[in-house]
Amino acid sequence: MSYKPRHKVPTAADKASRAVKGAAFGSAVTAAAAASIAAGGTPAFAATSATLTATTAHVYEAGAIAQPQLSEPKVVAGLSTPVANLLRDGYAEVFTYTPPAGTTLSASLADGTALSAAPVTIADGYTLSFAGNALTLTNPANAATLAGPPALPSVIVKATSAQGAVSTATFSATYDSAAPGGPSVTFASADDTVTLSVANAGGTAHFTATPANASLSLAHGPAGASFSNGTLSAGTAVNGTYQDVTVTAADSTGAKAVETFTAVVKTTAAKPKPPVTNPAPPATRPHLYNGHVITVDNNEAQLGWTFGPGVHYALTETYGPGMSQGDTNPHPGFTSLETGYWEGLHAGHTYDIEYIPANAQHQPLKNAQPGWITVRTTR
Repeated sequence: MSYKPRHKVPTAADKASRAVKGAAFGSAVTAAAAASIAAGGTPAFAATSATLTATTAHVYEAGAIAQPQLSEPKVVAGLSTPVANLLRDGYAEVFTYTPPAGTTLSASLADGTALSAAPVTIADGYTLSFAGNALTLTNPANAATLAGPPALPSVIVKATSAQGAVSTATFSATYDSAAPGGPSVTFASADDTVTLSVANAGGTAHFTATPANASLSLAHGPAGASFSNGTLSAGTAVNGTYQDVTVTAADSTGAKAVETFTAVVKTTAAKPKPPVTNPAPPATRPHLYNGHVITVDNNEAQLGWTFGPGVHYALTETYGPGMSQGDTNPHPGFTSLETGYWEGLHAGHTYDIEYIPANAQHQPLKNAQPGWITVRTTR
């Protein structure tokens, strides 16, 4: 004859009526676990380790902004231009930037003042404006009467991707009154980019930014996860798959790299693990013994055991994939036989089956000692 467990979740009354629950055949439980069991609780499954893996990573980096081209032919390397242009009444110098693919450009002064198509006065009537991909420096109407050009502030041009990655180009101007051939102004545009990479190791995901002094921040991470010095670990996060987790690396000029990925948290729990076969425990408590695996394949198993003196029935609880929700809500069964047949198991997985001496009313016997059998299905 064969036995198939009934897949019914025990009621609160079922659980409350159990006097003892959780000891393996012939194996000891800790004092804390025994106290929990004696109080009518379910077996204590203590988390022993937690891992976090970053998968499906997508690194977004805006790339370098191409050096700007001037509105009139000049030495582009260094963007050198005669000072006479800055002393020409009403003259407009245009610097055209080429953004990386998939990005949009914006500009601001170094103090954070945003630049737009509306001119911003910087000094002595000189103005700066930014529209599309062009930075325009316009002289005042009386530029020719001035003693020399003003001190021009730095301008930060930013290329931003749809994912929030940013690269920058810092535009600056230097006036040299003693330059060979006469006073001149030299314009420069320095690119700045940030890169980011991730590696999984030891149950954590570690992020590395270049340059090394870029700050790292986490968004949309699992609740309870820990992020410190670029290392993302499970912390107290519960098991699960978390989409669209984001780590951002940013430097002082605002350049950013963005990593968007899926984080998978897995917690390994410890629970009583008996040997496959066990000697009979002392006969002072109702018990089962000689628990063993008779046959097993990829989705079925036949198990056997022996009733101790005065035991004629057993309750069963099965832990494992398809049979329980993690370490809770095991699938229960009831039998009067000394063999059981399980089907619907998952290939290549481990199942723990708990046996509890019971009476004909499906209740645990007083002072009963449960037992465990562990079986692993083939692939």
